[in-house]
Amino acid sequence: MKLERQEIESITLKEEQTQESLAGDTLFWDSIRNLVRYGVPAYDKRGHWTEIRIRVRPMQVDMIAAVREKVPENWFKTQASLYRSIVAVGCRTLLKFLDMDKGEWNDVLMGLNQIAKQKRLEEFKEEMTVLKNDIAKGTMSTQEKVKVIERVTYLERKIMEM
Repeated sequence: MKLERQEIESITLKEEQTQESLAGDTLFWDSIRNLVRYGVPAYDKRGHWTEIRIRVRPMQVDMIAAVREKVPENWFKTQASLYRSIVAVGCRTLLKFLDMDKGEWNDVLMGLNQIAKQKRLEEFKEEMTVLKNDIAKGTMSTQEKVKVIERVTYLERKIMEM
């Protein structure tokens, strides 16, 4: 009896682990991007907050200033919001490093990030509404107003999709 050669689609265990690792890395980096982009809220509904005071070398402050210079203008409304984002990214990274990224603290951190994202998007919508009203009340011709408002609406939709 002669065996015929058959081609089958297979995947090695190493390749499978690599694909799972890449999927996990993608989720991790997406969460990091969200933490940088939206941060976490400074306080809860009742206004509770805690202050952290630390000493750092001047070079670390220079690094943070360099980061702030590289991000788009008004990305971080205050220096404190930048610091909160940096702390949130550090917490997320340490949770991953300590294999605690599937636990409750990660859920809390990402929940806080979701709250900050919602708040930021609501503020953005309000700013867009004010901008459109200002354009409508402006002294431009009606045709120009329509073109500018359409362009602003298009940009608003694009940003909301991000």
